[in-house]
Amino acid sequence: LYLRDCNLTSFPKGIAEIPNLKTLVFESNTLKTIPRRIKKMRLENLDVAMSGIGNLSYRKQNVFFALVRNLASPSGMYMSLQSNGLDSLPDNFKEINLVGIDISDNNFDQFPQVLCEMVNKDNLRNITVDNMQTLLNSSSTLLGIQNRNNRSYVNIFFNCFVDDTLCFSENDLNYLNNC
Repeated sequence: LYLRDCNLTSFPKGIAEIPNLKTLVFESNTLKTIPRRIKKMRLENLDVAMSGIGNLSYRKQNVFFALVRNLASPSGMYMSLQSNGLDSLPDNFKEINLVGIDISDNNFDQFPQVLCEMVNKDNLRNITVDNMQTLLNSSSTLLGIQNRNNRSYVNIFFNCFVDDTLCFSENDLNYLNNC
């Protein structure tokens, strides 16, 4: 279901009634209100790019991500949070069953620790980061990702870092060499 650029301020109430809905694109809407309850769904893809989530209070962001937890398929969901003005992710974010996420074009000063935790203990295996050069500074929490479950891979896609210099400390380089 594509609800791109429809001037919506909340998820439509009847959305959970659509049988077998796998993809919801809510891109380029202005999320202002969060429904308190929504039936459990089985989405495989949720695109809420450019929806103003970063403009919500921290409390409303918590409510939003608690709602999103109920939307994910048991096998996991890919979510795009691209261009939302986010500078952090609340702790309850780790309760969302994600297999992939796009956090490009946000305002993170460092890689969100909650994503490191999700890679380390859950199914999160694909992370897309674009136009966020601040994440490549030394001491980046990106290096907190560990392969605790002996997975064969975790894909982290960095795009459009033209003319950037990667500055890693000696500890960072030792960590990367031992992965």
